Amino acid sequence: MHAVNPLTWATDVLTKLQDGWPRSRLDELLPDAWARAHAAASEAPSSSAP
Repeated sequence: MHAVNPLTWATDVLTKLQDGWPRSRLDELLPDAWARAHAAASEAPSSSAP
């Protein structure tokens, strides 16, 4: 499934939907788009470095 952990994806998507994710952005929750967004977020430098 697009190299995505299904449980992690489903948990995140269901949480976002429950919290009122806008209908106009549903395509961002598809597995391939979700994986790209989370890969980019995990590659971003952390600002918590000392």
